[in-house]
Amino acid sequence: MKYIVLDLEFNQAFDFGNGRSKPSDGRCPFEIIQIGAVRLDDNFKYEDSLSIFVEPSIYKRLHPYVARITGLKETNLLGKQHFPGALTELQKFACTKNIVYCVWGANDIKELRKNMDYYKLSNEATFINYIDVQKIASKHLNHLEGMGIGLKNAIAALGIEMDKPFHDALNDAEYTAKILQRLKYKPFEVMQFCPDFSTKVAKGVIKAGFITNIKNKILRVILRG
Repeated sequence: MKYIVLDLEFNQAFDFGNGRSKPSDGRCPFEIIQIGAVRLDDNFKYEDSLSIFVEPSIYKRLHPYVARITGLKETNLLGKQHFPGALTELQKFACTKNIVYCVWGANDIKELRKNMDYYKLSNEATFINYIDVQKIASKHLNHLEGMGIGLKNAIAALGIEMDKPFHDALNDAEYTAKILQRLKYKPFEVMQFCPDFSTKVAKGVIKAGFITNIKNKILRVILRG
């Protein structure tokens, strides 16, 4: 088993003529422009990291807000591989099919699946197992019920050094990995993202060096949201 700590940066539609946001393509409202990943072993120890910049095909100009918070320019993405190639590189980096993605909130998993669907790289049998690290950290830090703590605030609260800028996919993945390693003795609920974007199935509970029988034990709870 490998844990792939994943963070994504996105672009979206903008009307440059009128200087305001405009409706996005509903099939893929947030187009992935950077993939950051950290691979951890089954004891949550660091193995390797990966950063992939993706040339956009849907929204070719960067939304001004995206450019501002990420520091990216369109020239940074020009000539980079498109999403299908980037996904193949991420899958090779994972080393095995027996992986659990670890993300700061479930949104990255939702948008990853939508990008996969847009390029017809998934089907109804494609499920993504993941751990919501934000949910675990929020509970550990007694954050307000129903409100996930921000990554930067969690890093500060846990006393982890902030030595890299945020809103870079690799940097944010590395920060998330450090939080995961700090909290590794907490029970981690493994969720499974389903194709209809509304159903998540709790598949098991993980602790460092230990995983329950995901298929047959622990919770099988359907959460509608």
